[in-house]
Amino acid sequence: MTGPLAGKAVAMIAHGTPLDRAIAVCLAEAGANIAIATEQPMREQEFATASIANEIWAIGREQFSYVLDASSETAVASYGAEATARLGRCDALIVVEPQAAASAAGLVLPAFVRGAGHDVACIVVGPAGAAWATVAIGENDSATANAVLECLR
Repeated sequence: MTGPLAGKAVAMIAHGTPLDRAIAVCLAEAGANIAIATEQPMREQEFATASIANEIWAIGREQFSYVLDASSETAVASYGAEATARLGRCDALIVVEPQAAASAAGLVLPAFVRGAGHDVACIVVGPAGAAWATVAIGENDSATANAVLECLR
């Protein structure tokens, strides 16, 4: 499959909402492999994110879902390591409608990067009605961040 994100891997922290599904499908159709995690270890989020992962599988991209408590630095670091190991790389992290955007920048991104072992582009989407924001971009991640942002437009 070709596309602006061909050969890239994107991790998401989400709730399993229709917005999360739209973002994941858009990225997969652009060529990205997708890891999708819950923001909280809730059954509803687990089932919904697993359903999104199944849709990504149907598109033909590598994918997996992960039950995460995003308030735990240790859990987020483990997710970063798992995403990198299972997808062979991780180029970007998208945090969809976080409980607090500050926590995405202050807690989630550093913990995820520590687990992944390298910089990633981090994009926060939402909360509902708000525009997305690029929280941080590692040295070599601007092209990936721009391609992800193009998909979200």
